[in-house]
Amino acid sequence: VVSTQSGITAGDLDSGLSSFQDDVFENQLRVPGSDWPTSKLFWTDVTGEEAQSKEDIMCPAGWEWTDIWTVDLNRAVDEEGYEYCLDQSVGGFVPVEKTYHLCRRRRWVRTRKRNPDLRQQAAHQRMVRAAEEGWEYSRLFTTKFHLKQRTMDMVRRRRWHRKMVADNPDADAIFIIDPTSDVHETKEEKEGSRKDSTGAEKPFLPKVQAPRMFITFKEPHTYRLRLCVDT
Repeated sequence: VVSTQSGITAGDLDSGLSSFQDDVFENQLRVPGSDWPTSKLFWTDVTGEEAQSKEDIMCPAGWEWTDIWTVDLNRAVDEEGYEYCLDQSVGGFVPVEKTYHLCRRRRWVRTRKRNPDLRQQAAHQRMVRAAEEGWEYSRLFTTKFHLKQRTMDMVRRRRWHRKMVADNPDADAIFIIDPTSDVHETKEEKEGSRKDSTGAEKPFLPKVQAPRMFITFKEPHTYRLRLCVDT
């Protein structure tokens, strides 16, 4: 697929294309009765907005040039590729020069194509960055999440976790969690639940969510379980 910039003024012009033709216009102005100056050039895009010269236009990452800058003669232009008008801001370019014409321009084009290797590298780098960021995407928070972002996705989330190790090697690898605790208890119920039937204070049981437990062994171990069944 080959495309050009002419007629396109916004958006990612080369998105989804395997080959693309860059263009830029070389412009010249003169005063009435004088020749065209060769030293006073300025460059614009197809809409007349200021642009870089063809020497300053660099090939984007992931692309490579397939030819050199050439004058586009496949248009209504003269043998040198120029088209003429009275006032550039008004337009109305024609291929035949008149003495009252004060502006002329010609279009330079150069084709580039995607480099498959660089494209794969760029896609891999995007995947690595996405994995490092850890985002999951979905249309809504109530629908299933997925790793690869899609056009219709409107929300995203990522999970934070933190590793915790025991300061005391002899410490129990469990949390003291009160299974009977209720987050909807009233203040009076909470005060009463801290005392047993004799009125003594119960030991403090923190109301925390049970964490995931991971036990890592430095070397493998073999265990034998013996069970005696009395009948």
